[in-house]
Amino acid sequence: MVELRDLRMSSVSVHLQTWPAPVYPVIAPPPPIPESAVRADMNAIRLRGVGRFARNERAAARVAAEHDAAAYVQTETQRIEGVRSRLVAEVDDWWRALHDNDEATVIETVNTAFADNPAAGCAVGVDGRVLSVVMRQQDLDSLPQQTIGPDRSGQPTLKALPKREAMGWWLHILASNLVASVREALAVAPGITAVTAAVITRVSSDGRLGVVAFGTWTRDEVETTQWSDRNDALKIFDMGRDVQCSVNVTAAGNYSTTLKPLRLNRLPQLSELIDAAEDLGDSAADGPEAVDDHLASSPTHTPGPAQVDDPFTLTPIPLWLRDYYSAEHSAVDSPPPSPAPEAGRSHIVLTPGQNVRLPEPASDRVEVVVSAAGQVDTDLCVLLVNAAGQVRSDRDFVFYNQPVEPDGVAVLMGKARQELRTVERAVLRPVAAPTDVARSLLVTAIDSDELGSLAETRLEVRVSCSGIEWKFTPRNEPFRAMILGEVYRHAGDWKLRALGQGWADGLAGLARDHGVDVED
Repeated sequence: MVELRDLRMSSVSVHLQTWPAPVYPVIAPPPPIPESAVRADMNAIRLRGVGRFARNERAAARVAAEHDAAAYVQTETQRIEGVRSRLVAEVDDWWRALHDNDEATVIETVNTAFADNPAAGCAVGVDGRVLSVVMRQQDLDSLPQQTIGPDRSGQPTLKALPKREAMGWWLHILASNLVASVREALAVAPGITAVTAAVITRVSSDGRLGVVAFGTWTRDEVETTQWSDRNDALKIFDMGRDVQCSVNVTAAGNYSTTLKPLRLNRLPQLSELIDAAEDLGDSAADGPEAVDDHLASSPTHTPGPAQVDDPFTLTPIPLWLRDYYSAEHSAVDSPPPSPAPEAGRSHIVLTPGQNVRLPEPASDRVEVVVSAAGQVDTDLCVLLVNAAGQVRSDRDFVFYNQPVEPDGVAVLMGKARQELRTVERAVLRPVAAPTDVARSLLVTAIDSDELGSLAETRLEVRVSCSGIEWKFTPRNEPFRAMILGEVYRHAGDWKLRALGQGWADGLAGLARDHGVDVED
């Protein structure tokens, strides 16, 4: 009896729930990438298999790991920021579509909200600012056949459920479910101003389906009506427009004991609604039978928020390393092949502005290879500058007419033609740099007698030492001279930075800006 009492109470209380209005979904910023953990993982990977006493190899591995960690943080940050930007754009599009009553968006939003509603409603269409909903009411003969009543001594007992009482209970359930569906639809679809609903159920002994309730209810009348009591649900039949119900009331004020379906041909709106619901499914049936097939085949949703993968999940480091160093990252329109790198070296790609610490042995010898593919001839130069970015004297300008710096800090090794590109080499010895030399600038420039710009050539810079090679490809820019990169002092170490900074007035202007006395 307790279960039966609870069933009767809960079945007519669905409309007493509250449904909050939708709010603009805020995509929270992704959590910061744990750089220390990334660095530790990269070190472990790079040092795997390197002997404990292999000092140079371990130093090179740590430098490579530092680069890998920095590149991982940079690329993953960019990727995750892109993911968040895409999500924000999608949310904005969805929010705008919901308020503009885009049919697909409104139907999906309302039906997602209906998923945990026992009313079994389904949105089927939007016409302007009016939403159409179909509900599947439980069959009358599915109700329990018993009710609670007093026995001869006045004690509660189970008794047969009278037909009129069954009809009253069933109608109360219908009203509660109908109010719940209309209220929830209006709550989650802010652009909708009215809901047209049709309720179908089995209405005859042969099990045929029919429409037993229909009407249109506006937002204003629904939201201004008080829904605080179970019996308030029955108000739905006294409000709205074109409201019809199959349950009749006799002259004595009792409910009828039989159901007759509403005639679709007498209500054009109802006929259109059923047709719209039929169009959603692929059932061979028609009319209410087709609608019932569609409702039965609609996917069910688990109550509560949908379980989705974290869009900000970081790429596993081994997978990232594989992709980062794979051939897939080479440009489709790549230039002719570069000089083959030496076997056994670790190859690292740098991006503009990126810097890496050079291993300690690098201070003795750093090799530079600049290759150029194009129609213009370029020359490699080196500028030794102080902390202010100025040369100490003209001898700090190492170029084709002065290929050797007196202290041996920079030496140009000459130019050679290899296949379809020109290759120039230089050697830097940071250990030989006087204390007032803060940077060695790697510069390329077009010969002063030639026309054109660096936009007409494809440059590639390779800097190597201690078994590690760093590669940098500057952007094609319409300049006549460019600082490709620099080797500079930092906190007692030497570091390499990829640049790609252009000078429109060529080598003369670049040299002049760094204190070289250039003849006009």
